[in-house]
Amino acid sequence: MIAPNHLRWAAGCWIITAGLFKIPLTPIDLGVATISGLAPDLDTPKSSIGKRFPFIAYPLGFLVGHRGFTHSLIAIFICLAGLTWLLQHPQLVGWQHFVIIPFLIGYLSHLLGDMMNPSGIPLLWPHQQRYRFPFHWSYKSPVEYVFTWSFLLFALYIWWIAGGYPLSKDTLLKLENLFF
Repeated sequence: MIAPNHLRWAAGCWIITAGLFKIPLTPIDLGVATISGLAPDLDTPKSSIGKRFPFIAYPLGFLVGHRGFTHSLIAIFICLAGLTWLLQHPQLVGWQHFVIIPFLIGYLSHLLGDMMNPSGIPLLWPHQQRYRFPFHWSYKSPVEYVFTWSFLLFALYIWWIAGGYPLSKDTLLKLENLFF
């Protein structure tokens, strides 16, 4: 995915997640989730985020290469371990639902997005085999653009019919009746 599509995809993933887990949707957490949808690409100075943080992107890219460690299960487990630890120690960080959880969702959304690309991602890094979904489209494809816009608009629609927050059982039943 290209950066604008990663941003839309991450925002949609956070809106759905926040609703399902009854987390209030605020501009802060939405912004964190959306921007962190670019975080795995800090491994290359050619990426949108890498151009803004070259002091991170150059050394990280040199050490692990693009779509290496930052796009692997190891990175996911590090994120999950950190998240788990923070959630077990709420007295240390009272703002985890504003920053940590949205960051993790945005980060994970990036990896899912890159698995919709024909080149996939090396989930088992340093093993170089790449994994992708059976449905995928080429980089910069119009399908990717339409998909990410549609997904974001769908997430916003679900959030809106839920009354803005959160996604209740009644809202999910309304959706079921709408589509089935």
